Amino acid sequence: MKFIFKVLFAPIIYVFKKLPFSYRRKFASKTVGSVSLLKKIAIVFRYIFSYEKGKDSTSGSGLLFITVVLFTLFVAWAYFAEFDQVITAEGKVFPFSRLQEIEHYEGGLLEKIHVKRGESVSKNQLLVSLSPLSADSDFNIQKANIALLLIKKARLESEYLGKREFEIDKQIMSKYEQIFDNEYALFLKRKALFDEEVLKSRNNIRTAGARLKASEAALNAASEEFSVVTNLYEKGLESRLSKIKSERSYSEAVASKEIAEQELNKAELELKSLRLERQAKILAELSEVKSEYLAAFEGIRVAADKADRTQIRAPIDGIVNRVLLSTKGSVVKPGETVVEVVPGDQTIVVEANVLPSDIGFITKGQKAQIKITAYDFSVFGALSGFVSVIGSDTITNENGENFYVVKIDLDQDFLAVKNKSLKVIPGMTAQVDIITGKRSPLEYIFSPITKTLQESFREK
Repeated sequence: MKFIFKVLFAPIIYVFKKLPFSYRRKFASKTVGSVSLLKKIAIVFRYIFSYEKGKDSTSGSGLLFITVVLFTLFVAWAYFAEFDQVITAEGKVFPFSRLQEIEHYEGGLLEKIHVKRGESVSKNQLLVSLSPLSADSDFNIQKANIALLLIKKARLESEYLGKREFEIDKQIMSKYEQIFDNEYALFLKRKALFDEEVLKSRNNIRTAGARLKASEAALNAASEEFSVVTNLYEKGLESRLSKIKSERSYSEAVASKEIAEQELNKAELELKSLRLERQAKILAELSEVKSEYLAAFEGIRVAADKADRTQIRAPIDGIVNRVLLSTKGSVVKPGETVVEVVPGDQTIVVEANVLPSDIGFITKGQKAQIKITAYDFSVFGALSGFVSVIGSDTITNENGENFYVVKIDLDQDFLAVKNKSLKVIPGMTAQVDIITGKRSPLEYIFSPITKTLQESFREK
């Protein structure tokens, strides 16, 4: 750089040396010490222009002075002035929240479209209605299933408690009368079968009890006979054979009583087991019904959601970008986009497509100027912003070009001109100038020369 300055200031030095010695001596006295370069240049100019030669001076000398002065001023400006060093990229305005593509999970048949393209919508506003027939049918089936399980649960609880009747909510009973009648008939049938089995067991108990009573009477008689015969035998009044027969009759009576007792115990146990088995069976059925009820409750919730989803509503405030349906009765496929909504009243950002060769010079926080192509830059100016996000990898567009996405946060989302605000909205295109540094005009001029010299000295 010193060499470049020597070359550039050679003409002014030459002219300065042509001045009389007395002038140069005055200049030296004025520039002794720590005087800045610009001040020295100013003193040189002052002494050059204050000097007047004799009458033999020609107009050519004056022209030379003017040329040298202008050239020197240009060089000084080119050295000290600074321009922004920028990377230019194409960009586009996007909402902070991206375009909302509203889809339908199950699909269905189009019933009615309530909005049109470009219309402003608010959150939860109805956009499209689908035919509710299928969803309503599923919902009604689930409701009937819930009612069945509630009635069944009431029946089983009444059976478990041994009630002669069972009750249910009157509203359910009136709405699902057929289901209630079927369950009530089943309740009576099961009760009748159980009562019949209980009656049979009780008859068996009574029969066994009667046998036990008879066997006890027979045992008492046999015991008394055996006692009398034994006394007579001991006195020699009865034969041994009579004693043996009496003893056998007594033993048979004892055995008969034991059998009668066993039969009575068995009959009583059968009745008890009958009741316990019935209770256990009812509890198992009740547990199953409760599990089915929980599953059905979830099913009715899903069916209700499905019925509610036939009314497609806006998830956010915004503007309708596109309605992708048109004909009533047309089929909406599961997962198909129905309406596109651009978020409204939200922060916007600009996404710039930066070439891979430029991305290394960009860092977060760098300032940027955004020139909206819809508004003439020379008239409306530009928006200011700063780099907030730098893409971690390149993406490829439809033309096969690779670039990094750099997000620019804006200081404001409008251009102010003559007390008017020009709104910047999503979808607008822009030219983005990212300021990466400062350079003087002199560096711009000599950069190609310096680069060429450096490359030449590296050659073998």
